[in-house]
Amino acid sequence: MQMGRIEMSITIKKGFKSKNDKIFTFNGKQFENIELLDLILKICINDDNNYPDGLGGQYFINCMQEIYNKKEITDKIKEKYKL
Repeated sequence: MQMGRIEMSITIKKGFKSKNDKIFTFNGKQFENIELLDLILKICINDDNNYPDGLGGQYFINCMQEIYNKKEITDKIKEKYKL
């Protein structure tokens, strides 16, 4: 796997599914949920490899759950998860 810096451009525009729907594009390509889920899975597996107890992925998921529950990334969450 090649490692390196990737230039990113993320844009958000109005979607069509509902009044508040949004379409997210990454470097001009619509970002599908399955692609996001695949990326999150890879991040969780990587985090599992970085913690001796193998719970790094669960730590990431817990962080995501707190962010979802609050509907924002608070300073408390950033401090708790060292973001």
